[in-house]
Amino acid sequence: MNGRVSRRIRIGVWLPVLFVVFVHPYARSSTPMLEIILENVPESIHKKLMSAIAISREQEKKDLDERHLKTLHRRAPAQIKTGLQSFGYYKATVKAELERKGDLWIARYVVTLGPPVRYRDVSLEIIGEGRDEPKLRKLIDEIPIREGYIVDHTVYESVKQKLLRTAIDRGYLDAQLSRHEIRVDLERNEARLSLAFDTGPLFYFGIVNFIQNELDPAFLERYLTIRPGQRYSAARLIKSEQALRNSGYFQDVEVRPKLDEMEDNRVPVDVILLSLKPSRYVFGLGYGTDTGARAKAEWERRRVNRRGHRFVSGMTLAQTSQDLSARYMIPIRNPQNDRFSIFTTYLQEQPDTSESELGRIGISRSTVHGNTSWEFLLAFQREDFSVGEQKDTLDFLTPGINVSRVMADDRTSTRRGLRADIGMTLAYDGLLSDFSFAQTHLRAKLIHAIGKRGRVIVRGEAGLTFASEVAVLPASLRFFTGGDQSVRGYGYKELGPIDDQGDVIGGRYLLVGSAEYEHMLSKDWSVAAFVDAGNAFDDFHVPLEKGVGFGVRWHSPVGSVRFDLANAVSKQGTPWRIHFSIGPDL
Repeated sequence: MNGRVSRRIRIGVWLPVLFVVFVHPYARSSTPMLEIILENVPESIHKKLMSAIAISREQEKKDLDERHLKTLHRRAPAQIKTGLQSFGYYKATVKAELERKGDLWIARYVVTLGPPVRYRDVSLEIIGEGRDEPKLRKLIDEIPIREGYIVDHTVYESVKQKLLRTAIDRGYLDAQLSRHEIRVDLERNEARLSLAFDTGPLFYFGIVNFIQNELDPAFLERYLTIRPGQRYSAARLIKSEQALRNSGYFQDVEVRPKLDEMEDNRVPVDVILLSLKPSRYVFGLGYGTDTGARAKAEWERRRVNRRGHRFVSGMTLAQTSQDLSARYMIPIRNPQNDRFSIFTTYLQEQPDTSESELGRIGISRSTVHGNTSWEFLLAFQREDFSVGEQKDTLDFLTPGINVSRVMADDRTSTRRGLRADIGMTLAYDGLLSDFSFAQTHLRAKLIHAIGKRGRVIVRGEAGLTFASEVAVLPASLRFFTGGDQSVRGYGYKELGPIDDQGDVIGGRYLLVGSAEYEHMLSKDWSVAAFVDAGNAFDDFHVPLEKGVGFGVRWHSPVGSVRFDLANAVSKQGTPWRIHFSIGPDL
């Protein structure tokens, strides 16, 4: 009996302890929530006014202390009134209520705005050396402050900051507000604004000093948009720093104006450069159903000499092709987007329909203007090839031009974008060439978002060759189609005109079109359905071959990994074919 009583006493002692340890934390977790209602406030200032009330920050908290909540509620009307004064309502009144409904606290503030204070007199003046500066005058002309407007202190403060930023960027480093005040007459609900902006003197760039040893300062100056004696501009400093960062020579760049060392309104500038290692090595492995397994190796010499010359050589080995190349690049004019190159290439290709061994040497000039890249080139080529029953060796000298334009929100994972490429080349029999031809090749790809999860991808390709007959053309200049980036459902370069033995020999013309819809399942995965059509031909009456299918996409950091299953609709038996490829969207 005494044992039972003892156990009951022990249980009675431990029950409160167990409640505190296990139950009480969960009882506190069901804390009441807070709803704030702010009535009769213009929608244009409602959000800003809410952020000025301290109690609004309690809505994000999981634990609400009742005493603290009531304290913040008592302070809220004064905070609302102060906030409304910023928007010209100096005579507002606020009725506050706080009630609790179960787990919910409701804080209600009913505002009576009263008459707003309006500007009766506005005086805006620019003085100093920059009083006629066009950008400053434009700011004054467009200021949303006029007689009769409701006083808005947020607009007023924004105007002052814009004037100061614009003046400093235009080279007036000592600019200041020599007079700025708003006088409010509450009896008449009127205000007088008086603002005098003194630009001070105009400052200029002084000597530019490069702190580095690898490259010629005269070469580096071509990246800069600042020159000694030029009007000081913060935007030009930023643009110069970005150009040097994008040059590919430097690991870190700092363009530092030395304001404490300026003389006669001249600001010297230090450009501090930390160089990248002189050599860069790239190795990679990949696989595509067009090329099979492939390996790539590349070596780049970033700085051949102090004038910024570069050298790049690379090798790509795949099951259907082998490529060796070397290019020596010389920056000219603006080195950001203008260069001259000497190049050589050796290429072997062995798709199922042909064999080609091509050697090429040439020169090119590349320029970039905004989103458009231009390349002008002249190359001498020798090609040993075998197509169907034809085997031959041909020499040809080809001047040509390639133009590429890309516009995209993101070139790796694009929601909206366009890429267009056009190439034109020719050769003339007798001018270091064994035959004459002229050829144009156009590719375009459009990506357009549909809603938040979908996008449409439209792709097209066209080629046109002027030559007496296809037999005079080497394999590299004939058009074939079919494969991952062409008409899916067919093998790589499987489609084109055939000879009497049934071998595909390529054609003078090419036409390919594709439409695809892709739907996102998650951030990194999507599914797609597509239809492709196209062919290479010598006769415009030849029908287009068609392929349809579906696929899965994984959007990796280096581009989309695409796995497609396509049906060759136009082929006997309509076989299915797997297509696998990796790369950016544009």
